[in-house]
Amino acid sequence: MDIASILYSLFQVGPLIIACNYLTIRLKQDRKYELQKNAEMKACWLDYNEELLKNTFKDYSPQKNIYQFFPKELENIAIETLYSLNNYQELTPIIDKLISYLGISTLPDLFFNLENLNIHYVPFYERKHFLLDTLGTYSYKNNEINIYKNRPGVLEHEFLHTASSRKITKNDTDYSLTGFSVVGKDLDWFRGLNEGYTEVLNQRIFKTRKTAYKTNTYVVKYFENIFDDPKEMEKAYFYNDIDNVVYQFLEYGSKEEFLKVISFLDLYAGMPAPKAKRDAIVNLICNVIKRSGKKDNIDKCKKLDEDNKLSIKKLVKNF
Repeated sequence: MDIASILYSLFQVGPLIIACNYLTIRLKQDRKYELQKNAEMKACWLDYNEELLKNTFKDYSPQKNIYQFFPKELENIAIETLYSLNNYQELTPIIDKLISYLGISTLPDLFFNLENLNIHYVPFYERKHFLLDTLGTYSYKNNEINIYKNRPGVLEHEFLHTASSRKITKNDTDYSLTGFSVVGKDLDWFRGLNEGYTEVLNQRIFKTRKTAYKTNTYVVKYFENIFDDPKEMEKAYFYNDIDNVVYQFLEYGSKEEFLKVISFLDLYAGMPAPKAKRDAIVNLICNVIKRSGKKDNIDKCKKLDEDNKLSIKKLVKNF
């Protein structure tokens, strides 16, 4: 190919290359702006909600919840009923694993939400915020799962929200409860804790790889060791019993320490946290657990430390 042909080819594709490079740079700038705006909004939200939480925790003395179970003789009928409500083939293996792991009695909300559940696989061109890393959402108000990126583990994560959502009315005000989160007029509490724990359950029950909320998942794996038995935190999640979680933490930790953990999880729910800040929160949680003097709980935290160190060594080795 002579020089003239090369120059002609460059003339043809040059504008396209320039346009693609410009678009790439612009997308990166927009992404950086979205992350910054997201951080600022969450920081403002936390400043506001922290005051609400402090007022709520004044004279706060939560009580352990007493769980209700299906009578043993009705469990088979309950399982058959649950399957009959399912209108989506892709949910059958998810329901299988959920019942196999938890049992039927831990899933009271799923009976109410499954019958009219909608699953919407959202095409790229319909996305309103295509620059954000949202993989999926669940809306209790519409009882709808939206899947933006159909990756392994996304449907399972959103289905866990479906299985743990309900509405309550207190003092003429409606609140949506999803796992540990509480959403109502002028309040949106415990979202970071809820998302992190939902992803912990996603990995544990469905054996999925990490898909989202990596900082929250990392921290919550330590946090759940405030319970002697992880099954108790699982029950609290599906019964929307945030009081039980607070009760367990406040046995050996302070309200200020609890607020620090919750604020951190909320602030970094949508983005990675600096390692130093993440490790400081993990250290705070471990210190609270050490105060309990419960060897098994302390050993679980040490085991997590060892596993995390091994993971980093493996990552470096593979790199």
